[in-house]
Amino acid sequence: MNRRPLIFLVLQLIFGAPHEFVSAEQGRPAAGEPDFVEVARNEREPAMERSDRDFLPHAGKRVRRIRVTNLEVFGPSVDDTTRSAESRIERSLNRMNFETRETTIRRSLLFGEGDTIDPFRLADSERILRNLAFVGDARIVVVQAPGSGDSADVQVIVKETWTLELSVSPKEQNGLKVGLAEKNLFGLGHQISVAGRLFPDADPRLGWDTNYAMQNIHGSFITGKLEYVKMPGRESTGLALSRELISPVLRYAGGLELRRTSIAEPDSLPSAADNRSELVDFWAGRLVHEWRDREETGRRRILFVSGRVRHLKFTNRPPVTPSTLYPYHNADHLLGSLTYIRSWYYRTNLLYNFGRTEDIPHGLLARVTYGVADEEFTRSHYAAATVAAGEKIGGLGYGVGELRIGGYPKGWEIEQGVFRLRSLYFSNLLHAGRYRFRQFIRVGYTTGIHRFADDSIDFGGDEGIRGVVYDRSVTGTKRLQLDVESVAFTPWRVRGVTFAFFTFADLDVIGAGRRSIFRQDYYSGVGLGVRLHKDGFGIGTVQLRFAWYPKLPIDHAAFSYAAFADERFRSIQLLGGSPEIVEY
Repeated sequence: MNRRPLIFLVLQLIFGAPHEFVSAEQGRPAAGEPDFVEVARNEREPAMERSDRDFLPHAGKRVRRIRVTNLEVFGPSVDDTTRSAESRIERSLNRMNFETRETTIRRSLLFGEGDTIDPFRLADSERILRNLAFVGDARIVVVQAPGSGDSADVQVIVKETWTLELSVSPKEQNGLKVGLAEKNLFGLGHQISVAGRLFPDADPRLGWDTNYAMQNIHGSFITGKLEYVKMPGRESTGLALSRELISPVLRYAGGLELRRTSIAEPDSLPSAADNRSELVDFWAGRLVHEWRDREETGRRRILFVSGRVRHLKFTNRPPVTPSTLYPYHNADHLLGSLTYIRSWYYRTNLLYNFGRTEDIPHGLLARVTYGVADEEFTRSHYAAATVAAGEKIGGLGYGVGELRIGGYPKGWEIEQGVFRLRSLYFSNLLHAGRYRFRQFIRVGYTTGIHRFADDSIDFGGDEGIRGVVYDRSVTGTKRLQLDVESVAFTPWRVRGVTFAFFTFADLDVIGAGRRSIFRQDYYSGVGLGVRLHKDGFGIGTVQLRFAWYPKLPIDHAAFSYAAFADERFRSIQLLGGSPEIVEY
C-alpha cells in the first residue's frame, strides 16, 4: 500500500482552500515579452480529438520564440493555469519539490526556435512530455506573434507532479517492502530508488534493490539505467541504454542491455535452481522510407528496419539435455525485422479518472522478424510476426488489438513456438442524467506451440488479478485473461475533490495439456473502489480499492484493500522497435 497519496489527500481536505483561487503569477511574461494567453477551464464535453488539431491553423509559420511555463505541483493545471491554491501546506510542499529545469523540458521537444511549425512535431512533443514520469500533464499552445503574419510564439506548459515517493507493500510475495524513490532528481529528470524487503520465511530474510535512471541524456532521447537487486536466493546486476522510436521524427532507434543474474531458488520449473547467467542484447534500427498524406498531415506511414544480436550464456545451471530445461540452454540470436507503421494519435480525458490528458494510438503495425538461432544443441532459424491495429469503432468507442506468433520453423510446423493475443476496448462516454459512464474490457490469451514437456509459462510477479501476485509455484502451458471494468463519473465535488466510482471483475484461466482452455481451472477476483481527483493536487488521482477473491491458485487472503496513486493509462502501442523474440 502506498500511504503517501492518502496522507496528502487528508491534508488537502483539511487545510486546502475550498474554492478560493487567485490568478497564478508564475509563468507570466516579463515586460517586453509577448503576451501569452493563459488557459482557462473549458467545461465542454470531453471528446477524442486529433492530437495535432490545434496546431493545423499555424502550419508553415516560423517559431519565433519558445517559452516554457512550469506549473507548480499544488495549484494550477494545464486546463486552468489561472488558478493557484492559497493554503500554507500547499505552498510549503511546492517549495520542497524539485522544479523541472527548463533545459530538461526543451530537450524533449522535437522543434526549436526558427523552425517551421509542423503540427505533427508539436503534437508528438506534447505526447512525449506527458509520458515523462515526472510530468503530471503537458500542453503546447501556439500564439500568433504580434505584428507578424508568418511567425508564432509557442508556449510549453508543463504541470509538475510530486516526485518523492514513499511506498509500503505489506504483503508483497509474503514479505514487507519499503521503498523510497525520487523521479526528478535536482530537476534533471534523473530517477533514483532504493527499496528494502523483509521475507520472514527466507534465509537470509533481508533483501534490497536500487536503480538509477537518466532520461533523454543530453537531448539524445537515450535513456540509461543502472540496476542492482539482491534478494534471498536471487541477485542481479544490469545496465541498459535505449532509444525507442517514440516518434518517426527521430528516425534512428536502438538499445543495449548487459545483465548478470544469479538464482538459487526454484522457479516455475520445479527441478531448476542454482543458476548463473550473462546476457548481452544489442539492437539498432532506422526509418528507411516515409509516406506523408497530403490531406491528413497527422497520419504518417513509415517503413522501419532493425537488427538484433542477443547472447545468453549460463555459467552455472541444472543439468540440461536437448529436450529438457529449454530456458537454460545457451543461445545466440542474430535477427532482422521489417516493420510497416501507419499511426497517429488522438487525445482525450475522462478515461479511468478525472484530470489527466491521455494519448490514444490509432492505425496499424505489421512486423516480420527472421534470423538465425545458434543454440547449444542445434542451429536453426527463428521467425516471428506481429500485427496490431487500433481504431474508433463507429459510435461504440475505441478498440486496439495485437497478435504475436514466434518460434522455430521446421518444415510446415513451428517448434518451441508461442502464440499471444491481447486486446483492449473502451466505450464512449454514456450519460444518465448528470452522471457519465465508461466501460472497459481487456482480453489476453497465451499458449505454446510444440513446446518441450517440462516447459511452462512463468507467472512469477505477474498480476493477472488485481491485488494478487502469483508465486513461482503457479505453472501452466496456456492462459486466458479477461478483465471487465465499469467507471461512473459523478457530478459530486467536495472541497474541490471529484469522485469516480468503479467496479471490476478479473478472470484468469490457467491450463495445461490438450484440453480446451475453457475446461481448465478458473481463478477470479471482483471488487469496487473510488478514484479521487483534485485539480492541482500534484500526484494525480488517488485510488481506494476493495477486492474479494472467490478462488486463487495460491494461499492468499480472501479480501484485500489498497490505497495508492492511480497508474497511468497504458494502451497497446503501434511503434517500431527491436526484432522480437516472443517470450513464453
